[in-house]
Amino acid sequence: MNKIINYCAIVIICLLISSCSIDWNDKQADLLKEQNNKILVLNKTIEELKDKNKQNCLNHYDQIKKEIVENNKEGYTTIYDLIEVFYSESINECIFTSYVRDDFFKYSWKGAYKYWVSITNWKAFIGCNNNKEWDCDIFDNKIKELKK
Repeated sequence: MNKIINYCAIVIICLLISSCSIDWNDKQADLLKEQNNKILVLNKTIEELKDKNKQNCLNHYDQIKKEIVENNKEGYTTIYDLIEVFYSESINECIFTSYVRDDFFKYSWKGAYKYWVSITNWKAFIGCNNNKEWDCDIFDNKIKELKK
């Protein structure tokens, strides 16, 4: 008899404890759905911003190409060729890469540049050259990282 009373007491206590955590009126389920919807909206907004940034960056291609051509003035020994333009999510920047050849000093190198409004004050933030001062494998790997 004592065992039955103890068993009934344990069952009653378990029911009381578990009833506190049961969502009887679906408020927690509604809150969870609301939070999931907010997450979906935020993810969509983030994707739209990424797409917009990528497109804005690509829209600068012609301007960058034009400025590079203008920079390759007759009589200059340094010649620039545009390789590519891409948006880097990891640093939130529009990047363009270029191949540079200097006929006077007899060297060539690749560089990556951050694009602002104009490339008149451009400076490579990473690069490599044919003299192996900077390793081109490291450069190529860094570009791959920036494209992720």
